Amino acid sequence: MLRALAVGLIVVLLVIFAAHMAVPLVAGAITLSVGIWTFLIASVVAFCIMIVLAFVFTGIGLMIAGGAGFIWLLVTLVLFPFLLPILLPLFLVAMFISYVNKRRAKKELPKG
Repeated sequence: MLRALAVGLIVVLLVIFAAHMAVPLVAGAITLSVGIWTFLIASVVAFCIMIVLAFVFTGIGLMIAGGAGFIWLLVTLVLFPFLLPILLPLFLVAMFISYVNKRRAKKELPKG
């Protein structure tokens, strides 16, 4: 009886020790995963916002937003190459909107 109690106590202590050793590893993996997903979602959201802001900005503001978007695209593609099929079409849409706005702005300039 005493031997079974000692074995049970040792098993419980080993399980508690294993849980205390495993929790930091699991917490670190979860933290890393949440950080990566946050960056990925932020990338897609930033490009969508950049596309919307392309309708608002003109001139140098559009160039700054486009340059920031291009730099973000490069950094994201270096860190997460599997995002290329998601981010590249968004970037191409942003460039197309920029081109259309630029042509429209040239047509609206008063000739004098």
